[in-house]
Amino acid sequence: MAVMVAASLVAAPAASCSLEALDLSGFSVDHRGSIPIALATRAAIDAGHIAELPKDNSARYAALYVIRLRAVAHMRRLAARALSGGPELAVLLTQSGAWMRINDPRTGARYHASPAAETELTVLVPDTVYAALLDGELTVQRATELGLLRVYGTENRDAAIHAFADALSISG
Repeated sequence: MAVMVAASLVAAPAASCSLEALDLSGFSVDHRGSIPIALATRAAIDAGHIAELPKDNSARYAALYVIRLRAVAHMRRLAARALSGGPELAVLLTQSGAWMRINDPRTGARYHASPAAETELTVLVPDTVYAALLDGELTVQRATELGLLRVYGTENRDAAIHAFADALSISG
């Protein structure tokens, strides 16, 4: 018992220091993949690959609100086009916790959708990365390489990534 207590006292400061060094603010944990996305996002920010959300709460909210408006407009454009026939995707914007659907058999696409089931084909991407993808500042391939875009619920990861990239091509 004493060994366990001593070990916890030694481990606690190290764990708290490493957690304090990571700023994971602005991320929701709405999916099991949210933490790896948050860690990859922090690494990409530190390496200068992507911009960080503002630290100030009101500025962060405003930035996420603008991305939300762009996501809603993007989903409307997708819903207005003919269905691509690709797989239905649940998409989680990990910083805001917003769920979207792409290739939805009923609506084509929609923002503010129900969360994905554990086995459902799901793409996770930070809101800021989604905006950079829409702007052409980042490619799906590069986002995937950096760990900023992850696919869950399928063995056919390439089909899911292709369907997501196809949806991004309707960003105009």
